[in-house]
Amino acid sequence: MLNDDHSWKAYRLDIAKEKDRFDFIKKQIISFTDNKKIRFWITNYWNPQSEPNPHLWFRVYISREEQQIVESYLDTLVSRGVLLKRSPAEIWNPKDDAKNRIISAKDKIEKSAEALTVPGYPPIMKEYLSSLNSDEERVEQLSHLFESIGECTKILYNSLDKKPIDPYVMSLALHILLNSLTFSGPSVYSEEYRIRVFPVI
Repeated sequence: MLNDDHSWKAYRLDIAKEKDRFDFIKKQIISFTDNKKIRFWITNYWNPQSEPNPHLWFRVYISREEQQIVESYLDTLVSRGVLLKRSPAEIWNPKDDAKNRIISAKDKIEKSAEALTVPGYPPIMKEYLSSLNSDEERVEQLSHLFESIGECTKILYNSLDKKPIDPYVMSLALHILLNSLTFSGPSVYSEEYRIRVFPVI
């Protein structure tokens, strides 16, 4: 149950391209959120063609008092040169984010269904648009996944010494995750297969 005096805040963290992002997240973000018992979700972005350096979006579920602690910590990382800069706090709403992504995906599919067709599995886009899940269900499920993924990330970082580089290892890990959520697979046209080939749009 979420506390009434807490809310989600998001910070953009710019990091030098030569920095090891996995190492940064493990040593600076995971250790801090573990120590302060703060819920979080972090995602990383970088388009080398248009951005000189990568950036992370660090979302935290915090009280006003904890916000001061988080921002003081991030400012310390900037002053030490661990981070290039950080943005002011932005309000982040998991349900609004989920809703916007779903609306955007459906809009892209309706406009470009043919371009987004998955080779060997053409009905996938039509299937999405006529899914039994209502938009309300999608929003609810996706927002809950957003809120819980940080805890999953924390466990993974605490379990690994470095970023996995073997595609087989990660493919098998994804299979085990989907299997644990009772999705059938990985045979062709199974639930897992459909999830894996569905484009991120």
